Amino acid sequence: MAKDEKEGEIRHLSVLVEHVISQNDAVLEAVGDIQGKVKNLPTREEFNELKDDVKIVKAAVTDLSHQVNKHEKRLTHLVSAA
Repeated sequence: MAKDEKEGEIRHLSVLVEHVISQNDAVLEAVGDIQGKVKNLPTREEFNELKDDVKIVKAAVTDLSHQVNKHEKRLTHLVSAA
């Protein structure tokens, strides 16, 4: 193999190595971004607390809705009796 061919192969390999390094840098950056986003996610415990709070609010809204419906029926009955 001639000296020029060896130098050409070395340049080609150098370019490939630089390309691989830049791809690795992009992967590392993406992984870092994902890790930052994951840190901001609620923990299982926080999520379960939120689910429990939603259940309590839902029960309260349902109860209030039933109360409003009962009042509306009473009002309708009183208005029709008057």
